[in-house]
Amino acid sequence: MSQRSDIAPDTLSVSLEPEGVEVEYVDGRSVFYHGVPAKREESVVCGPGKDVHVLVTSPDEREGVMVYVNDRNTHDDILESTGVGRVIIERGEETSLFPGVDAENHGYRVEVSADPEAARGRVFVFAEDEMGEASYEIVSASDDGGRRRCRRRRHRGRGHRRRGRVMPLKKAWEPLERATVGKAPDRYGVYELGDGNGNVLAIDHGPLRDSLKEALAYGDGEEVRWQTTQNREEAERLTEDHRDRL
Repeated sequence: MSQRSDIAPDTLSVSLEPEGVEVEYVDGRSVFYHGVPAKREESVVCGPGKDVHVLVTSPDEREGVMVYVNDRNTHDDILESTGVGRVIIERGEETSLFPGVDAENHGYRVEVSADPEAARGRVFVFAEDEMGEASYEIVSASDDGGRRRCRRRRHRGRGHRRRGRVMPLKKAWEPLERATVGKAPDRYGVYELGDGNGNVLAIDHGPLRDSLKEALAYGDGEEVRWQTTQNREEAERLTEDHRDRL
C-alpha cells in the first residue's frame, strides 16, 4: 500500500444547493455531492471501504475546508493542487480534523464526531464507494426541532437507547446474527433494530448487507427486519417517514 502523508487544506468555495453540496477546488474544478445530507446527532460512522470526506463551512456558509480521511490513493501533488487536505489515522487512534471536529479509526470504519458550535460552521460528511454515495450533516443533540434520538451514538454513551411506537416494517423480526446478515440482500433498503422484545431501538438505511454487518459487529440490537428499496433516495425518504413516528 502506498505511503501517504498528511496535507493541510486550503479554503475552498462552497455552495449549498437544494440538490446537494458543491465544493470548488482552488484549481477551478469542482465536485458536487448529490442529495440532501441526512442529519445525524453528534457523530457519523462510515462503513468499511468508504471514501470519507469531511467538510466544515465558514459561518456564512460560502467557504469551507475539506479533508479526506485515510485516503491512500490520491497523490500528494493532486491534493495540493485542489486545496483538499488529508489526514491519515492509524487503527485505534483518534485525531482532531478541525476545531470541534474529531475522527477515530475503528479498524474498518471511521467515526467522525463534531460539535458544530465549536466548529463555528456546518459539518458535512460524505461517504462514497462503488455502490454510491451518502451525505450527512452532523448536528447538535438539541437540533432538528428537538426530535428525540432515534439512533444511539456508538462507542460513547451506549446507554442512550430509545424505545418507541413506529409504523412497523411489513416483515417479521429475525435474530441479528451472522446467518441473518448473510442472507440480507446486497441492495439499498430500510432496516429496524430491535431489543429482542419487539421494541424498536433504531431505524436507518443503507446497503443492507454492509449495514447489518456493522450493526452486528457493534452489538446494536438483538433482532432486525428490513425492507428493500429501488435506490438510496427512496431508502432515505422511507427512513425519515418512520423516524417521524418515534
